[in-house]
Amino acid sequence: MLYINEATDKAVELTIKEVGKDSPAGGMIKTLYGEVKRLKGIRAKITEEMTEYWLGSYKSEKESIESLTEIANGDYSPTTLFNDIFQTWEENH
Repeated sequence: MLYINEATDKAVELTIKEVGKDSPAGGMIKTLYGEVKRLKGIRAKITEEMTEYWLGSYKSEKESIESLTEIANGDYSPTTLFNDIFQTWEENH
């Protein structure tokens, strides 16, 4: 499973820089990664059932409150939340 987040974006950016953005390999990596991001955006949506499972089965009430507080304060990105919920669901279903 490929998780799209800031770290993945940076790794792809560095790889393209290393092989050369104008090289055939750099162009192909950029195109393929763009398509992966597009397709993941179409396929992957978090449902209420998935969120409920993540909150109830994976985290204590205290941990859930901490996570929501971190999101509200910008310390826990929506992308990280998406990946955490999605990964928990995929690993257990």
